[in-house]
Amino acid sequence: PEEQRRAEGVHLAEGAGEQVERRSPHGVECADEPADLLADDAAQLLSRLDMPILLVPGNHDHRGRLLDAFPDHAYLRQNPVPERLCYALDFPPLRLIGLDTVIPGFHGGGLDDITLEWLDSELGERKVPTVIFMHHPPFPVGIPAMDSDSFSMAESFEDVLRGHPHVIRHHIGIAPALRG
Repeated sequence: PEEQRRAEGVHLAEGAGEQVERRSPHGVECADEPADLLADDAAQLLSRLDMPILLVPGNHDHRGRLLDAFPDHAYLRQNPVPERLCYALDFPPLRLIGLDTVIPGFHGGGLDDITLEWLDSELGERKVPTVIFMHHPPFPVGIPAMDSDSFSMAESFEDVLRGHPHVIRHHIGIAPALRG
């Protein structure tokens, strides 16, 4: 029962995240997908969960609307990287790093030099077990529609991770990926 409730909560959270901004005049319109929820609607759905929620934007999200819809998520306002909603949080014994991989107009997402420099610095600052999460996969996933736009600066991202063996896992929007 408890495990099923949590699994349903995770499913609800992922589904709400995918719906954010599809109907918003401020967000990205996606003609091939239903436009039935705003960021505010996602916030209302997620508020029903009895668990902590950390957000990272996906390719259907508008950063400003995300901030407006989730005003109690102060970590989104850390702003260590201009124009991106990246953050680092300590939940001993873990450190959690959320990466904003949205590149407007580019479905595959990616990172830039400034974000990679910040990430490398953050990872070097505290050498504790670290989990990195983001929306876009930094590698091909075997789904042609997703693999047609590759993740920008994937090799540079891997180079940063390779230099920090305390990164124990990174999680993307579609599935967890173990480093090894």
